[in-house]
Amino acid sequence: MVDALTPAAADALTSPAERYGCAFEPEAVEILVRDSRGYPYFLQEFGRTTLERGL
Repeated sequence: MVDALTPAAADALTSPAERYGCAFEPEAVEILVRDSRGYPYFLQEFGRTTLERGL
């Protein structure tokens, strides 16, 4: 899925992770953006859950 929201959606995941010294694998970002369909709520939930389990 590549559309206008994809860069912003990917940034919504990667920027907070970087503040915690973490990083998502590019494939993980692609999957999370695709599965969330770019909806901010789902991006936030996917990102929060992933970071909590990864930290």
